[in-house]
Amino acid sequence: MLFARSGTGHPLRVDISNGVPLPDLGRQLVEWPRIPGKRAKTTVFLDGTTYGVTIGDYQQFVVDPDHGSIQVWGDTEPPMREALLWSTPTALCAIHRGDIALHAASVDIGDRAVLLAAPTTAGKTTLAAAFHAAGFRTLSDDLSCCRTDGGPWVYPGPALLRMRPDMASTLGLPDTQVPYRSEVKVYHAIDPQRRGTGEMVPLGGIMFLREGGGPPRFEPRPNIETIRDLWGLSFFLPGDEDHLRAFGGLVDVVGRVPAWDLYRELTLDALGDTIKAIVQKVR
Repeated sequence: MLFARSGTGHPLRVDISNGVPLPDLGRQLVEWPRIPGKRAKTTVFLDGTTYGVTIGDYQQFVVDPDHGSIQVWGDTEPPMREALLWSTPTALCAIHRGDIALHAASVDIGDRAVLLAAPTTAGKTTLAAAFHAAGFRTLSDDLSCCRTDGGPWVYPGPALLRMRPDMASTLGLPDTQVPYRSEVKVYHAIDPQRRGTGEMVPLGGIMFLREGGGPPRFEPRPNIETIRDLWGLSFFLPGDEDHLRAFGGLVDVVGRVPAWDLYRELTLDALGDTIKAIVQKVR
């Protein structure tokens, strides 16, 4: 795989089902609408203990978490197909084993993970890429899966930075290759020597990205507000059982990890100062 990190300790079998008819995916569980330039329409189905996932009208997956396998249908380019594999299908595997999946980037600072939590367009991918350009290890640019047992921990992956062409050119992303370009994003695969392994990284802090003038500043967050806002960024399925899993996981994480609102200028010139401030805060 182009974007995989070695040494996860959790083998996953991926089968490309060329020429094999797509099976009945089961009953529909949930559908997320298309966001132009950001996300294709995504639908999750359930058939027994097996999930079906359709992304747009061009990519389909059958996810069997019990047996650690994902079957892939569709005719997308391999880099795009793999990037989609590391989205909803992988999140389904994570939550099946009791982990939590968050719409957040994550970076490694001194062997501790820091979550960069924010909704779409708030600058988390740009900040994660700027950390990479500054020599730090980017763990994820968009979806971070976390384990609570004995932790909390963050799983690295994928080794991928998806950037607007103008932003990628401005930042200059060393130690990356470009295997794919979509209409709106350039896919930068991080070189193997910069990826590290897929082993879990202890979670050391959570930053909620806010816009504000002047030098970067931090405001501690009450636990109840952190749980509320992480809930809005969580991946979960309909039903009380999955809601309890997700909520219990968030309570566990927030009870162990400090969280701040990070106010900073949303300009390229301010990225360096923002990185320095985060590093000083969590080290």
